[in-house]
Amino acid sequence: KWANSSSDYRVFVEQELLPRLNPAYAALQELSDADVFVRRRGAQALSRIAREATLPALLTARLFDLMTIEQDQLVWRLVMSAVSEDDMPEAARLAELAVNHTWPDVRVLGCGYARRHPRPQYARWLLPLLSDKNRAVQLAAIEAAGACRNPLLIEGLPARGENPAWPGLSALMNGGDARLGFAVAAAMSDLGDERGMQELIRLSFSESAEMRAEAARAMGRSGQARFIEPMIRQCWTESNAQVRRASLTALEELVPQENHPPELGGATSDDAKIKAWSAWQQRRAPRPGR
Repeated sequence: KWANSSSDYRVFVEQELLPRLNPAYAALQELSDADVFVRRRGAQALSRIAREATLPALLTARLFDLMTIEQDQLVWRLVMSAVSEDDMPEAARLAELAVNHTWPDVRVLGCGYARRHPRPQYARWLLPLLSDKNRAVQLAAIEAAGACRNPLLIEGLPARGENPAWPGLSALMNGGDARLGFAVAAAMSDLGDERGMQELIRLSFSESAEMRAEAARAMGRSGQARFIEPMIRQCWTESNAQVRRASLTALEELVPQENHPPELGGATSDDAKIKAWSAWQQRRAPRPGR
């Protein structure tokens, strides 16, 4: 029956057979409906199904085709939720479509995917968004930039021919926005840039205890051994319990488990943990004359 019509066979499989076999395909079918409420229902079903199992690659590829013409923000939010844990190329294509969308909310969703599944190649998605006019998009792009670990994002790209220049993170360091400035310092630290690390250390002396705690957490996430000594020093001098705890957690992240102080295992209080780290640092310090 289908020997002379492969396109008809494909329509039969996608619209008649697969929806009967898999509820995800039934939800996908609703996403092609003209009624936005039907599409929302389908997107919500996909999001729910994806919490139990990864969506099939074939379905996600078809989803990309549908989302190129989707005009409802709720549908976009639900669809990106459905692929948020999926690291397959088909899901990455959807995220790339999102970061290039005209709506800021959708661009933020694309940045969130890049942050959750960081890849160096996503730097070229994120670079234009570092200068986005929408602050929420800009902040999401900065946070994703650090996770992608591509040094291209530090200085950006110069203008070439008809292509405009795309400034990197370093151009945003002194922008005057405290929240963006912190995010830039954290992202540059993640990328191993000394300027970002120095800025995080400076922020660890902020008058705001909340900012000091945020700086400690960012240092811990960075994985940079450069922060170990400042963290131990901060533990000794810090009076705020929340900041001390954040610094201790950062130390445990920065130092591999096998290198933790042996005394740490028996430490039951923050003071005991701080003493353990201090003793550990003293044992590692070079002796005079050596």
